[in-house]
Formats: sequence, structure tokens, C-alpha cells
Amino acid sequence: MVPAEMTAARRRAAKKPTLGIDLGGTKILGGLVSPQGEILASSKKKTRAEKGPDQILERLVNVAIDTARKAGLEIADVAGLGIGAPGQIDHGTGSIVYAPNLGWRDIPLVEHLSEALGIPVALDNDVNVVAVAEHLWGRGQEVDDLVAISVGTGIGAGIILGGELWHGFNGTAGEIGHTVIDQDGPKWKASNRGCLESMASRMAIALRLEKAMKNGQETSIFEETGGKASEIRSKVLKRAVAGGDPLVIAELEESARLIGIAVGNVINFLNPEMIVMGGGMIESLADVMMPIIEKTARRCAIANAAQDVQIVASELGDSAGLLGAAALVR
Repeated sequence: MVPAEMTAARRRAAKKPTLGIDLGGTKILGGLVSPQGEILASSKKKTRAEKGPDQILERLVNVAIDTARKAGLEIADVAGLGIGAPGQIDHGTGSIVYAPNLGWRDIPLVEHLSEALGIPVALDNDVNVVAVAEHLWGRGQEVDDLVAISVGTGIGAGIILGGELWHGFNGTAGEIGHTVIDQDGPKWKASNRGCLESMASRMAIALRLEKAMKNGQETSIFEETGGKASEIRSKVLKRAVAGGDPLVIAELEESARLIGIAVGNVINFLNPEMIVMGGGMIESLADVMMPIIEKTARRCAIANAAQDVQIVASELGDSAGLLGAAALVR
């Protein structure tokens, strides 16, 4: 294609909507997004990670097709597909190197999806795309340096520096959940002992609550969850807080304190203009967690470092991942 034809093709593509998919450990959420960031249609399926990579790849293809068709379009009518996926990404090959929440190693995701759908496909870490969404369409539209921190099943961060997504030397920047805060803390999957994720994520809280219930401690969530950590979701915790459950509230407050320490360290090390807190835990429990996170972070930051740093909760909610993923194609 000659340069003039390439330019015309790019102009046409720029006017088309893009598909974004947020691939999570429990659900696959897809959206068709206009160039202005408007979600035109969406689709959702359970991930079912236990079924293995082949079935998840098939589900990703189906979500992309279903989402386009809900807007009255075929796949060929969209500019491309962006994926936000958990774990370590090889940006050169478009592969997921390791995703512990999915049980994946060395999955050539971009190659598979581009062949299956016949459109351009872009891939990045799930929290990196959240940072992109916050910068383009969320709380960080007016700043050039921000860190987006997602607190859910795990904990991760995406970093925007000078208006650009920062991947680091070998593409693993932002793994704040794997920073060690207690060398004698619990061992956590493929991470080091006592990492932030092992002590402050929703799964960490759920495992502690499960242990407490087995030891006979009373809590309002027992009847709803059967005492199983796998059933303790953010909405379950939110209902327990609304009912004044002291055990759940204490766990959330401790989690917020530990996250606040990590946020204070981010301020000391990177000194971004804004830190945006998001993910399922913050979306459901911001009233409990955000005041403690902010207070602790400012206490842990060195003199004047946090003075003008904004520490805010995301307003994009569950859509942040798919919005940022769709922007990758642009």
C-alpha cells in the first residue's frame, strides 16, 4: 500500500468503533467503543478458567462477535480489538507469559485472536489498560503523570508518565501487588512471601475470613457463603459492612491501611500528580477504604511529597478495563 492509501485507510479506521475486552479471572467483559469513548454495546461471559486456555480463547472470540452484533455490526466493521489481560505480557509477541489467576503460561493470544477474527488485535496488562482509560476518559484527563491502582481478586497498578503508558525495561512495571510489605507474611502463588496482594487483596481477606469462620468466629457472611473463601465477593463484604459486621469491617480497615502504605511508597518513589484507586473492592467499598488509604498514604509520604497529589476513586467502574483495551487499538 502506498503512503497516500495508508493515510486514507487510517482515516477510515479512525472513524470506526473499536472492540475492547477485559479478561478477568471470573468474567470476560466486552464493549464496542466509539472514537469518543462512548460504549455502544457490551457483552459478558463467565471466564471459567478451570476449563483451560482453548475454551477461554473460544469465549473471547464469541464475546467479540456478540458485542459487535449487538450494535448491528459484523467484525469486519470494527477497527480492531484490544485486550486487557491479567499477568505478565510479552509486548513483542503479543503473548501472555504468565497469568496465575488463569493458570496460563506462554499463550499467543494476539496471534490466535487475529487469525480467528481477521482484525488487528492489541494486548496489554489489565491494569495498564485501566490507567489508559483513566487518562483518556476518567479522573486523570487533565494530568500527565498518574498511577492507577486496582484492588480486587489481586492488586495491580498501571503507570502513565508524561502522558504515555510506562511498561518498564522488560514490560513488568506496575506489579505493586507483588511488592513485599512483610517478609514473614503468607506465601502467595508465584509471588514472594508477604507481598501486598497476599495481605490486602479481596482474596487475602476472604482466606482470613474463611479461617476465622472455621475457628468459630461469628460473622454475618457465614450463612451467605457457607464459610467458603471462594464465595466471598466484594458485594458480600459490602452487605456485611452495611449490617455493621465487626469482623468484616476490621479486615477491610486493615487491608486499607496496608494499601495506604503502598500508596505512600508510590508517592515517595514516583511522585505522580494523581493516584486513581479502582477495582471491585474500591467500587463496592470506597466509603470504608478510601479515607483510610488516603490518610495512611499521606502519613507515610515524606514531607511535602503528597501535598498536591490527588488520591481519588475511579468513576469509570466496571467499564474501565474495556475502555482502556479499546483505546489500545487507536
